[in-house]
Amino acid sequence: FFVFLDLHVMDGCVMTEADGTTRIDIEAAIDENKMRLIEVKMSLIDLVSENPEELDDIFLLRYLLSFPNNEACIEAIRSAVKYRKENASWLASAKEGDRTKAPDYDELKIHMIAGTHKTTVHGAPLLFIRAGLSDTNITMQCVTEEQLVKYVTYEKEVSFWICDRISRKEGKLTKMLAIQDLTNANFLWNDNRFFSALGASSKVSDMIHPQLVQRAVILNAGEGIKILWQVARLFMSKKTMEKICVCTGFSLESTASKCPYASKWTTTAELPSFVGGSCVCEEGCVAGVPNDFVGKRNQGMAKK
Repeated sequence: FFVFLDLHVMDGCVMTEADGTTRIDIEAAIDENKMRLIEVKMSLIDLVSENPEELDDIFLLRYLLSFPNNEACIEAIRSAVKYRKENASWLASAKEGDRTKAPDYDELKIHMIAGTHKTTVHGAPLLFIRAGLSDTNITMQCVTEEQLVKYVTYEKEVSFWICDRISRKEGKLTKMLAIQDLTNANFLWNDNRFFSALGASSKVSDMIHPQLVQRAVILNAGEGIKILWQVARLFMSKKTMEKICVCTGFSLESTASKCPYASKWTTTAELPSFVGGSCVCEEGCVAGVPNDFVGKRNQGMAKK
């Protein structure tokens, strides 16, 4: 069986009303926040005038919902515009949706056993991470923290614009779902530079990807979740940590579709077999790795 655990409060709990599948109506949310929106737009008149199509009400709404304080909201928007401008050489192509254009894609695809597979019930990206199939010590011998930050940020940027297009088309604020499978993951021997890079990318995402992730669901955590939580708190942003929840139990014994959260946003047909779903893609559902693979895909790679 599964127990839904919100690690932010470290207490067993059931899903909250906000965890349901009802999406925020964009028009209603803009109307509800119209006074804040006017104030923020006035403070950003220079940026809005330069790029009125991109910095429109829907784009700004995500920031209003993520930053209750107007001053913090305005600062985040300015920082996001600056970041995208300064990193346009490698980030701009993400808007086209081609994940293979991520920086150092050929190198990092071997180490990062993660990727989107099918979609949520609303058509948003459904991200799966198989943390137990890669040795982070080897990863950080082959790439730098900066390379890893760019790679992860690019991946999130692709998903952000996919969610943005769906939101605009349907008039409902749409977010992605991340599912992390910790089968065979060992957190005692991980390279801290790996977590440092993930932490840095989470802070970048707070700034440029507001309202992107609905939840980050962890499956097959085992005893290692206590170690993971302690490590994650040192590196990850507060906003990222607040999105994390755990379904305890083992997905192959009790399908992930019975997880209180995953069952609301996915179907058994969308879930790969390694988390108890019915999907078995010919070359593996995620990152070209067979669903029944065990071990470390990057094991034995030459050190730099």
